[in-house]
Amino acid sequence: FDPLIENQSFQNDIVQLKKKELKERLQVNRDDKFSYSLDKLFEYMGEKDTLGISSTGYEDEIDSFSAHDIYKYFLDVVENDNKHIYVVGDIDESIVPIFEKNLEFPIHQNTFESSYLFCSNRNDVLEIIEKQDVSQSKLNLGYTIPCDFKSSSHYAMTVFNALFGGFSQSCLFQVVREKNSLCYYISSSYDAFNGIMIVNAGIEANDYSKTIQLIQSELCKIANGEISDEQIILAKNMLKNALKKTDDEASGIIALAYNRDIVEKRETNEEYIEKLLNVTREEIVQIASKIKLDTIFFLTGKDFHEKN
Repeated sequence: FDPLIENQSFQNDIVQLKKKELKERLQVNRDDKFSYSLDKLFEYMGEKDTLGISSTGYEDEIDSFSAHDIYKYFLDVVENDNKHIYVVGDIDESIVPIFEKNLEFPIHQNTFESSYLFCSNRNDVLEIIEKQDVSQSKLNLGYTIPCDFKSSSHYAMTVFNALFGGFSQSCLFQVVREKNSLCYYISSSYDAFNGIMIVNAGIEANDYSKTIQLIQSELCKIANGEISDEQIILAKNMLKNALKKTDDEASGIIALAYNRDIVEKRETNEEYIEKLLNVTREEIVQIASKIKLDTIFFLTGKDFHEKN
């Protein structure tokens, strides 16, 4: 509530230093080809949509706002944004009045949509191939799905993702990497806030088409019910263990609480685990059958020939 202010602005020297740091951070992100290719997937898949807006900002916009602009925004944040305060540890409840006394924010509750279902109007899969001086190609597949954090099918999608590519025992890892040796790494992730699924893989350029076909084949198998009870039980147990592990980490406890708070979802870890364990084979098959490949972004070497 008492920042360093000069003439209704943050101190310009500090602002310029922070701008420099931010530009360098964005440059590092571009040099990290995994992060770069994932950002490009979001950009193309979510063009003209919330999904396509960069979460790290744009370097060419950094110099367009002044120290005064940033201070004005700071005041707006204090006045209008929703605040969440989490305290984790062996702490007495008497700490609550201390926070209430020293952190007096305006009393109101604005509504911010934190979870939504991404919708694509594409009839055909968008395929983007970008060539750079890279030795390991990065394959990124973006899928539309029929659920998000607030959907009733959220739990089935969570189990499906664990089964499909969420862990080292999943179908993609075991079949694409271990059995067929087509990738250095591969995984799928369910983005419950944007309502999409992503598959990432590091591959040799010549294995581009073969890898996509095998990934799609594994998805079709699950959609056709070609999964064993043992695979489903294993996926559920992996999720259960991962969730129980968060109880031992302050950051994990806070992250889960925050995620639930911003989507106004009231459930404990125990309730969440129980819902995951109760997901049926039919629900997994049903959700898998509705997952559709929407966008491919492939970052590869300059000598790659698209006929591969």
